[in-house]
Amino acid sequence: MVSSDAEIVRMRWKGKHSEALQDGQTYETCIEGAIRAGKTTVCLWREYDAAVAFPGIHILLARWTDDGVFGLVAPLWRRICESAGVKLTWHSDEGYDELPNGSRVYIRGLKSQDQTLRYSKFRGLTLARCYIDQAEEIPQDIYLEVTGRLSQVGYTPQMTISPQSVEQGHWIAERFPEDNHHLPRRKYLPLSVYDNAHNLTPEYLRNLEETYQPEHPK
Repeated sequence: MVSSDAEIVRMRWKGKHSEALQDGQTYETCIEGAIRAGKTTVCLWREYDAAVAFPGIHILLARWTDDGVFGLVAPLWRRICESAGVKLTWHSDEGYDELPNGSRVYIRGLKSQDQTLRYSKFRGLTLARCYIDQAEEIPQDIYLEVTGRLSQVGYTPQMTISPQSVEQGHWIAERFPEDNHHLPRRKYLPLSVYDNAHNLTPEYLRNLEETYQPEHPK
């Protein structure tokens, strides 16, 4: 991966992570995963690649709450950019990081404190892409409303979510069934901790196996 300043960053992606990173066409992608499966990291690299490759693109990075997105997602996003040598300019008035190539990355919690203005945190944005971390926290109508913001002309629209594993009956399970070959514009990619084992220690994996039963969603 090469930044606009030509600094090379070498990352090692395998299996499903590599599949997720290289998918630049699917309209809606659900990268569902267990604890430490690496889903947030690979999703943010997807957005970084798009922001660098397509100057002027508008992207939204989101979680349900402001605390969630600014406490967890924004710091990781900015570490990725820093490691790649990309200098960001924060525009506090509109809430976005600007890349040197003119791409904008908005950072928002989606939850409005005023329920009479339920969609106010993101209405008015014109986006090409959106990534929602921990999407199991958000209501379905919020998801659908955000997806309706993907209207920036000249770019391929993509919505990506990375929920923890959800139960049957949850709206995410209904929208992204495990067998979704009949939904070509949607992709479901499940990640287990073993998909990210090359970035974890054997001791961590052993402790996780002792804490949770085999096949547990976490």
